[in-house]
Amino acid sequence: MTNMRFKTLDRNTFRLDPALISILAHCVYQPTNERINNILDNVYGQAETGLFGLYAGDQCVAVAGTRQTGEGTSELLHIAVLPNNRSQGYGRMFIDRLIRQEGMRELVAETDSDAVGFYRNCGFEVQSLGEKYPGVERFLCSWRAN
Repeated sequence: MTNMRFKTLDRNTFRLDPALISILAHCVYQPTNERINNILDNVYGQAETGLFGLYAGDQCVAVAGTRQTGEGTSELLHIAVLPNNRSQGYGRMFIDRLIRQEGMRELVAETDSDAVGFYRNCGFEVQSLGEKYPGVERFLCSWRAN
């Protein structure tokens, strides 16, 4: 993990690189091409949003997207690590680098029960938002600088 690079990306880079789209698809509900293009246009076409990649050599192993919500505060909109690279610390490293690179003092994310453990391991506090959708409990994960 010593040869890892953090890179700021843009939505046009995503469109031109099927590997980036395939990683992003891992954290998008019902990831059709139309839905992903809609997210790239309507979410990441805004000035307060950013897209980022974590690279091992020349291969992107993880992508993330954020929305700045205030001075030093952001919402993590998407994060995905390639399945073959999961449980190796890449996600945690990515969050740490994202926080440092972007100078964040606070980062929040909304997620489902499958990802709660990941966020806890990254130092986030987790609280239930209840059943936001029929049969689906959602969670608010919050990280704040000490």
